[in-house]
Parts: sequence; C-alpha cells; structure tokens
Amino acid sequence: VDRPDFVAAYRHLSDGEFVARVYSNAGVLLEEPARTAVENELKEKRATRADVLLKLIDDASFAEREKNRSLVLLHFFANLRRNPNDPPDNNLDGLEHWVIELNKGFDPALLSPAFASSLEHQRILRQAASQPVSSVTPKATGSK
Repeated sequence: VDRPDFVAAYRHLSDGEFVARVYSNAGVLLEEPARTAVENELKEKRATRADVLLKLIDDASFAEREKNRSLVLLHFFANLRRNPNDPPDNNLDGLEHWVIELNKGFDPALLSPAFASSLEHQRILRQAASQPVSSVTPKATGSK
C-alpha cells in the first residue's frame, strides 16, 4: 500500500472509489451490502486500505480466479527460473497461453512435463550440468 505506483494510482480516490476500483481490478464482484460495509469500515477508521486488500485476497472467488495463474507462475519460477515477462519472452504471452489452456480444461498435471520438456528448460539443465561442482570435503573430526 506504500509503494509509489500504488500510492499514485489510489491516493486521490475516496474510500468508496478505492473499494470499487480494487475489487473491479481484481475481477471480484462485491455485492452492495458487503461493499457498503467495507466502505464504512474505512470511513470509520476500523480498517485501513491494506485491510481491504487483505479481505479481497481472502475472497474465495479471487483465490479461484487466480489459481491457474499462480500455478503457471510457479512453473515459470521453478522450471525456467525467471519471471514470465523476462527475456526471452519480454511479454506475458507465455503466461497467458498456459492460463488460457488451463481455463479451457488442460490437465494441470501435464503442466510440469510441458515446462520440463521445453527447449528453455533443457538449455538451463545443460548449462547447470556443464558447471563444475565444488568438491568440499568436510573436515574429519574424531575423538581419541
């Protein structure tokens, strides 16, 4: 909530506008009675804007919506050891491709083999295999 980009985007909004914007950006529908309750918590200082964000990410519909994206992101980090928009992609097309495939019913169990068999992952494995392994011999400690 204190990051400059976030502050610049949300500082000028009223509490009601803030609630509406963050829920809309997250793609989560907040029904009228709940929205009013959250706005009132902010207005009455019983909650902060950070509390609103925490409430949003705890929403089951948000968690469900982000499940596939999180799974693909995990595979980028684990198998390709990079952010999805880092080179060689320089965009989020690869991430979006796999999220769309999962949303269409692609078996999540097949995601690991797909990433593991990618040319990029194979290159990473070859590079790791060609690096020398440091041989550290632990000191022998013994008692007489």
